[in-house]
Order: sequence, then structure tokens, then C-alpha cells
Amino acid sequence: MGKKFIKTENTKVVFTHFMPFDETYGLKKTEEELLQEGYLIDEIPEPDRQEGKIAEAHYTPEQGYYYEYVDAPEPKPQGDIAALRAEVDELKRQLELTQSALDAVIMGV
Repeated sequence: MGKKFIKTENTKVVFTHFMPFDETYGLKKTEEELLQEGYLIDEIPEPDRQEGKIAEAHYTPEQGYYYEYVDAPEPKPQGDIAALRAEVDELKRQLELTQSALDAVIMGV
């Protein structure tokens, strides 16, 4: 495969383009122009899977492309399932009443 283009802020990778020189989807810049803005690299390694962590991509010319693993945010609570079911049941009941009223109007009852 070809070169990939990345931009970093400090060492964190903030932009990646997998086909920077492609005729159609490329960045329409020369290698020299791209090297003024970021880095051209040969490959991007796959991150390790770590329970409860998110892989954050980093790059330095000395260390190459690497990942730092940060704690994943806590999932938001789903709420009380019983209360949600009761609300859905109430909405279904209201929908049935509304449909009955519409049917009566349409049928002229």
C-alpha cells in the first residue's frame, strides 16, 4: 500500500488520510507540501484491545506510531426499566384511545 498522511497536535494524531496522493480522493498536494503540515508514514499498526480503555493514537519521528490507552468514560445509566415499560404501556393505551376516536369520526358513529 501507499503512504498515509497524518497530522499531530503535540504527539496526538488528530488527522489521518489513507490515500493522500490518490487522483480522485487525495489531498491534491505535493509530498513537500504535506511534509510541511504533518508526516507521511508507511503503515498504521492496529491497537491492542484493553478492557475499559480507549486507544489514543500518537506519533513522533523518534517513537513512530504508537498508542496510549486511556480510561473509557463510564456508561450513562439507562434509567429504571420498569418505569420505562410503564410509560410505554401508557402511551400504547393513549394511542388505542386516539385510534378509536378517529375510527368513530371516520365511520360517523
